[in-house]
Amino acid sequence: MKHSLLKEISVNLMSTAPERKVPEFLQGMSTMPSSLPVYASPSRVDWEVVESPRRLLKSYTFTSPEHRKRFLIEFMEEQDQMHHHARMTIDENEIHVEIYTRDLNTITESDHHLARLADLIFTDTAR
Repeated sequence: MKHSLLKEISVNLMSTAPERKVPEFLQGMSTMPSSLPVYASPSRVDWEVVESPRRLLKSYTFTSPEHRKRFLIEFMEEQDQMHHHARMTIDENEIHVEIYTRDLNTITESDHHLARLADLIFTDTAR
């Protein structure tokens, strides 16, 4: 995904100005601080919610090492910008992603945001 588009999405989500529009595919995300727990449904239907601690899980399967590398680089850059990081396990052509706010041991709005970005980056880097 183009770095500028991800930055624009992040800026739009963090903006409190009512005239700023959030892209339709990100509707429903709030601009509340990430320190508040949000007990909501998964970011996407294919994100699994597990307990102890409550967290989002998803596995991505890659068709080539180049796609896997592009995904890792872009996803890690976004995490660094957000100062919020997922746990990732690389297993040959799969990457398993686990997202939750470790300080609170639960899922927050920042976690849903990061999950949506992972999905967007996966789709974009496949091209």
